[in-house]
Amino acid sequence: MSQDIQFEGGFTPESWEYARAFAGSLGSLPSSFTSVIRLLVTDFDKDPSSLSQYGSFFCTRLLRTPSVQAPYFNAIRFLKPQLLTNPSKAFTTKNFLGAFGGYEHAVFLATIFLHRHCRNLCNASLLQDVTHRLQRGLNLGWLIGNAIPSIGPGAGLLLGGFRVLGFLPFIKHDADGFSNYWSHLNSNGLDLDLNYEFQRWQCNSLQVALMMGQQLGFGIPRVVPLMKAITTTSPLLTAEDAERAFRVIDVWMESIVKLHSAPAIPLPPKYYPNKSELDSLLKRSSDALDGLESEWLTKVPADITPKTAPQLFVGGREFRSAVNEGFPEEIANEVGDAAIDELSNKLLKEFLREDEETE
Repeated sequence: MSQDIQFEGGFTPESWEYARAFAGSLGSLPSSFTSVIRLLVTDFDKDPSSLSQYGSFFCTRLLRTPSVQAPYFNAIRFLKPQLLTNPSKAFTTKNFLGAFGGYEHAVFLATIFLHRHCRNLCNASLLQDVTHRLQRGLNLGWLIGNAIPSIGPGAGLLLGGFRVLGFLPFIKHDADGFSNYWSHLNSNGLDLDLNYEFQRWQCNSLQVALMMGQQLGFGIPRVVPLMKAITTTSPLLTAEDAERAFRVIDVWMESIVKLHSAPAIPLPPKYYPNKSELDSLLKRSSDALDGLESEWLTKVPADITPKTAPQLFVGGREFRSAVNEGFPEEIANEVGDAAIDELSNKLLKEFLREDEETE
């Protein structure tokens, strides 16, 4: 981490080195996958309303597999139930792709990948506890960002996940220490205790999450403003747009969890939903905090059946198609089907880590 990036809280150069080491302890992340994350984020920055041909192609490759469709379908069922009102209408890969923007797809795929990657690395009981909080944060972040168009659901998802993902390397490296820390948080009603983390691990989980975010492909322009927003102690909103938006999400999230209401502090008008959207946000936030229907991150292919997901079985499931479908034609003609197939299979293999059914 660059030495000129400063945060409140007394972060030291040495603490960044520890954070980098913790993030790296999960193992190297496949470059083909992180390239897709970067591509989706870049697509969003260029045009929030559409994906490039490349972004659509590679995202579609992942969305054709049951192990990706399982969490996605359940996320859509909770976050966008209006897309699934008719059980007799087929929900296709194209529908999956169009359900979210590039920023959202990037966070969904990154979170699903990291969670799946850590299942065999982390203590199962601790991972289950952290997964519940991660799931809650992702859902609340999405709901807040979706209700406030000036922020957007992608930023909400990233902040909601960022607060928790940094715990994963601590669980892997020091399960006993994290178990004590988790008990400390719960007994004191805390989400984080940065001083405790510094004393135990010489860095904190937000630093670790920032390193993980970089490795995944979200880049400095997103992860640094996000961390600054979470760690600031100033009651004033910064003038920097990205940090300002993340800070607003954080304020809303804290208020909803603790007060079940809009923030007590005044915010600029563009950071409030209208009355009907506010009512819907507060109601659905309660479901996100308490309801089983809000859980999607842990879903696997066995959870997708004609009874639980009838829309995926209308006319048969369409997980496969021509390998170069959707790939930019001028490039496909030069590269050829075999090369595209090899690249797609490499992406799927690395994402699925060969431990999930892909048929």
